[in-house]
Amino acid sequence: MCLGVALLVLLGATSGASNAVVATAPQQECAAGDAGCEADVPPFVPSDTWQEVLPGQIVPPSCDLRIELETGKEFARNKPQGPGLSEVTEAEELDPAEAAARDLKQSAKMYEILMGLPEPPTELASPGIADLTQEELERLIQQQWERRQAHLKETFEDNVATEQEMLQTNLKLLSGLSSPKDDEQLGYALEELEYLVAQSDNARTVANLNGWSSIVRGLSAPTDSVATAAAWVVGTAVKLDDEVQNAALDANAMAQLIALLPQGGTLDSESEPSVQRNVETVTKATFAIGHLLRGNRRSQRLFLESGGAELFREGLMQGNLTMSGLSVAATEPEFRKTVGLVSKVLALITDLLDDATTLPTLVSELTGNRWCEVVGNVASVLPVTSEAGADNGSFAITRKVQELSMQTLLALLAKAPDAPGCTAATFSHGMTESLEKWFEVWTVEANQPGDDGEYPEQLAELAEKLLSQAAAPR
Repeated sequence: MCLGVALLVLLGATSGASNAVVATAPQQECAAGDAGCEADVPPFVPSDTWQEVLPGQIVPPSCDLRIELETGKEFARNKPQGPGLSEVTEAEELDPAEAAARDLKQSAKMYEILMGLPEPPTELASPGIADLTQEELERLIQQQWERRQAHLKETFEDNVATEQEMLQTNLKLLSGLSSPKDDEQLGYALEELEYLVAQSDNARTVANLNGWSSIVRGLSAPTDSVATAAAWVVGTAVKLDDEVQNAALDANAMAQLIALLPQGGTLDSESEPSVQRNVETVTKATFAIGHLLRGNRRSQRLFLESGGAELFREGLMQGNLTMSGLSVAATEPEFRKTVGLVSKVLALITDLLDDATTLPTLVSELTGNRWCEVVGNVASVLPVTSEAGADNGSFAITRKVQELSMQTLLALLAKAPDAPGCTAATFSHGMTESLEKWFEVWTVEANQPGDDGEYPEQLAELAEKLLSQAAAPR
């Protein structure tokens, strides 16, 4: 379990100064024959010393439970007798440099998880964080992390059942419900599951409880809200965990998620799928597919075999859903939602191209001239934004997708086997003119006094790199 996920284990309990957090062990009951009971796991016998808790073992409520934030491993022991029990077990003292490095690592993991949420905190997405000192940024990340933990705790603190019981109950509930008849109950169960599977131990337990089939079945629900919630559960559960990724793939999650995507560029009465999903559903499906693809070659093969790369290119990037959303005013909610969807696609493509473990066949598919043309075409229709008089939310999100589009284009131009062809395709739909306008606006803003010009200057440098490639002889 990675550090960031381990921090989710205890609601509201984060520590920048220790490696372990102690909590009262939850009551876990597992009757014979229950789903998830592990017959081959030896019983946990508590003692006065810390012992590792193996997956499937039951920890009595008379024990303390300790989670090592660095490894995610759980340990338990009998509660010490008498007063003076400390909530935090002090780790071996580190020298200042090691402590600072550990704290920085923890902050980085918190930031990674927060920004990986389908709706990341706006405070962390703001370009203004570039102006913060390291200490200010770490403090902001900690505040946003604690805010999310407080929200989760407030949502579920009235439920006295253990997480294991909650997980099992909601999975059983899902198996007996159907959409649209039971949409309200399905929505509630999926919302709780999304919270629970953010903890990797719970995400792994879903397979032991035979729960993946019920979650994946929700992806094909006729109601957008149910399909959206199911996709969110998948994306949250599989993040950064190869074991959970493969369990979801075993349940046919990839095929069901791809079925949620727009199936072509221009749809007509014959080719249009029976159900056209809204932008929120498609965004959550893209979120889930992205976390299945990152670092998992089996998932990448299934994606290719299902025509996923072409659907991303023609259905998502060039489809009616995206093009219509980008055509409205930047202040419209539809524009913001569409830009959020495009951002996820661009970030995923760039990550896959930058990852040396990505399947060569997938890299080849993503670096064809058609991809260069499509990304350039989408980027060229993004509006020229100026901070003066701009809506703050629209301004920030447009700047972000402009930055992502330039990073993706630079990655494509660097990896494309046909570099001249990719260059010609990239700048074939007015991308040069768009970059020149962006560069002009950002250069003016970069020359403003103080630190306000740092981010525009970075954007201007990216635009200049691309323009230099457009001007290079082909």
